[in-house]
Amino acid sequence: MSAPALPDLAIPSQPGDTYADFCLWEYEAFADPAGRWRSETILLYSFALEGVEAEGRALLDSMKRAFGPFRTVWGIKEFDGRTSWEFYFYDYGRIARDRSASALLKALAPLHPCALTPPEDRPYFMFSIAFDAGQLRRRAPIGEIDFYIGNPGSTVSSGICYVQDETGLRMKNVYFFFDTATQREEAMRKLTTSAHYAEAQVWPAELAWPEMMRCKTVVVANKARNDALYFSRVDTAQLLWFLARTGFRADLREAIARNAARFEHLCFDTGYDFVLSQGQPRVAKASFYGYA
Repeated sequence: MSAPALPDLAIPSQPGDTYADFCLWEYEAFADPAGRWRSETILLYSFALEGVEAEGRALLDSMKRAFGPFRTVWGIKEFDGRTSWEFYFYDYGRIARDRSASALLKALAPLHPCALTPPEDRPYFMFSIAFDAGQLRRRAPIGEIDFYIGNPGSTVSSGICYVQDETGLRMKNVYFFFDTATQREEAMRKLTTSAHYAEAQVWPAELAWPEMMRCKTVVVANKARNDALYFSRVDTAQLLWFLARTGFRADLREAIARNAARFEHLCFDTGYDFVLSQGQPRVAKASFYGYA
């Protein structure tokens, strides 16, 4: 059975809609939203392409019932030709949070049970859970949760990610946020200062692609086996350029391109992990983000 066309899954924008980036920070719509579509349209289409539209909808509906609309940040990811999804939930109240991992796990338990006990006494401001198509189909238990905690003392906005699984908590990644207009030089120094390669091996422009550097914020992430770079608040044209540059699946990319005018009021966020291969950077994983 073939997937429906993207317009068949369209969720129209409505007066009073909230617009937010992948940090759940709000922004003004880039264009008049009238007659255009919410970004979750793309998420639903990606579920359909993988044959899990019903399962994905059920999951998203449970998340919305738990925390309300416009509170779920979604990421569509590609790694080794495989698609997966990650969902992020923010509450900057930290310990005084209203939207906790425990509350979400309770809401999702009928679909995806979880035996983990989230560390609700820790000051995390965001957590995330991830699924692939197989896990959605078989209603697999949630075996990992990522928690993000602030990094006091850093000279720029930054956060530390810890993953919780059956073995406990361990550190995973560190993220540094730079304003592209005012902190570009600092961002490029951070980008080229890494244990994974020598500074002289790579020029910043080979990683921080000029086509993407009109973004609002650039994020440098240091991970265990590689580094990553994120471009926050990009327009639809930049999103399409990024998807082509990183080799994202053609059916999804082409569907967005055919309907690009329907998303021109939105900003998106994009990111990719990279490794050096024979001295040249290679895309190891790519992702882009919206909200629902």
